[in-house]
Amino acid sequence: MVRNIVIVVCLAGCGLLPGAGLDSSATSAVHQGLEILGIEEQELGFFKQWATDSFFRLKAVDRMLDNPLEVAGYVDSSAGLFLENEHNILSLVWLQWLETDVKLNPTDSVRLRKEVLGLTREPVQGTVMLPVNLAKAINTIVAGFEVADRYLEKAVAGLSKKELNVLLGEAPDFWADEDDTLSPTLCGVLHREFGQAYDTAQEVEAETVLVYVRKIERRSLALSGLAVVYAAAEAQRLLTEEPLMFPHEAGTRTVPGIEGGVYFELETEFGLVVVGGDGDNTYNHDCCIIIELGGHDTYRNRAGGAVGVLNKPFSVVIDLKGNDLYSSDRLFSQGAALFGAGVLIDLEGNDVYRSSHYSQGGAIFGTGVLADFDGRDMYDAGFYAQGAGHFGIGLLVDSKENDSYRCLCYGQGFASTWGYGLILDGEGNDQYYAGGG
Repeated sequence: MVRNIVIVVCLAGCGLLPGAGLDSSATSAVHQGLEILGIEEQELGFFKQWATDSFFRLKAVDRMLDNPLEVAGYVDSSAGLFLENEHNILSLVWLQWLETDVKLNPTDSVRLRKEVLGLTREPVQGTVMLPVNLAKAINTIVAGFEVADRYLEKAVAGLSKKELNVLLGEAPDFWADEDDTLSPTLCGVLHREFGQAYDTAQEVEAETVLVYVRKIERRSLALSGLAVVYAAAEAQRLLTEEPLMFPHEAGTRTVPGIEGGVYFELETEFGLVVVGGDGDNTYNHDCCIIIELGGHDTYRNRAGGAVGVLNKPFSVVIDLKGNDLYSSDRLFSQGAALFGAGVLIDLEGNDVYRSSHYSQGGAIFGTGVLADFDGRDMYDAGFYAQGAGHFGIGLLVDSKENDSYRCLCYGQGFASTWGYGLILDGEGNDQYYAGGG
């Protein structure tokens, strides 16, 4: 088997130590060229004094601007580190947040685990009738939401309601095409979707947005996302540890907004929790948790997409098997988030992902993860997708088979201010396309 490794990393700063970098022959050629030009290596740094405010510039960006020849070493060390953690989404997200200069330490991971598992001692209503590991998985994710919610509240505590509302209203238009006069503005589109008012006539300057953003407590924002990712990863482990054995009398029921049978459903403060049956289901309504046991399913909802403050801030989907279709025209879908955390994990099957903008492992002011661990998959998205982060973390990881990636722009490993975007595909002969038309 031929193993092709593709890693695309784009970020607004990194802090990893240089790896192999340029080999000896390449280094020698560079030095010979510099000698011919009469330039010393230390003169290669970029002049940065034109930027009077460097508040948002990350440490590694400064380092690599000063030492451009370190860029190759950084890319090599990043690739190696991410590949070592290819199947561990918690480690991948942790590393991404670290690279954006968020101060995290090993005791934080221990504390998060204790906080989440400590809340699982009181089982979610009705889960005691489910297979043990399935019940544990649901309880863990809900506990993760509770922990994440506390951190999210702390993250935005420094913002007034007006300031937070402005960020929510303007965020959908951050990456829209300013020259596209035919498409309607995306400012306030989420407010309209969720029946809330937003004044789109007001002019909000970029400087105003940046003033508000400074008030976000990024460490808490990171811990909020990490709590959800940890809970989702632990739930995945529980669900795959042993076969889920249902009692013989266990039957499925119907739920509004879902076509097909479900084994379990419960409305919680975070939204609807659903365990899908073994047949083919279609999900039309958003759920905070979907655990799909089998069948060739269709997701016409956000499928692990979350919009905080205006709606529900957290969402997790874990699909165990089947050739599934994920299709959504909503912003922030398929492992994406705005002021929250969204995680979509698909373990098996040849799947198709179709989405609009801000999707497929994309986040603004939050954490978005799409992880597909097996199958020949197709990804098709609008702009800002497939591993995109802005004031947050975006991750798309696909482990096996030949895959196809297509997005409009600003994707496939893309980041802006205080963001980290990563697309990690460890195997297969893959196709990537980014552009209009």
